[in-house]
Amino acid sequence: MRLTDLLHPHLDGVTTVVDATRGGLSLEPYLHLPPGIALREDDEQPVAEGELALLSYGPDAEPHGSEDACRAVLARMRPGARGLIVLGHRVSELPYHRLLDHLVAHRCQVLRAAPLDYVHLHAGAVVARTDQLLAPHDFFGRPVPADGHATALRIADEYVFADLASRSLRARVLDLERTVEEAERTRDAAGQDGLAERLAAAVREKDQLAATLRAARDRVDVL
Repeated sequence: MRLTDLLHPHLDGVTTVVDATRGGLSLEPYLHLPPGIALREDDEQPVAEGELALLSYGPDAEPHGSEDACRAVLARMRPGARGLIVLGHRVSELPYHRLLDHLVAHRCQVLRAAPLDYVHLHAGAVVARTDQLLAPHDFFGRPVPADGHATALRIADEYVFADLASRSLRARVLDLERTVEEAERTRDAAGQDGLAERLAAAVREKDQLAATLRAARDRVDVL
């Protein structure tokens, strides 16, 4: 997914985008903001209603920015403000529990999160500073008609099912990794025995399992 696909559905009511990224990456060329929405540098003032802050966070503070800098911007967000957090972590390695603590502490709700198709940015999340639970968004970024208790139930139920699917896929990945290792040992043994046919069969099996493993990992990243 591109940044524009993630960001633009959440620009309703936004008049200013505040670039609060602290790393060496410039996001401006990827935003393609529509007319009427201004982009300005962060002046470390509170991020108010009608404004959306750009934040970045990753494993390398030089290009992505640090966790502390991201947390400081979240602390300045006021009710009605929004944020777009771009993440340098690969989805399967994202320390989301640390980010989750900061979001909850500063009353920010994640409206949507998705993988990104960039070399240095692997995921992004749109958040909103709110004092009440907001309706979640579907795959296309459209708000789901729900409120109050129904919204809370939907979020809780989706989390449980997503966790179930993720754990199942992770277990499958581990099984495939073990199978690949066994196939490699078989290939080595075949090479030592000088049996060309066994070696060729082991190589084919290893390639097939590696392809299946890559597909499973991609699915885990999506989830």
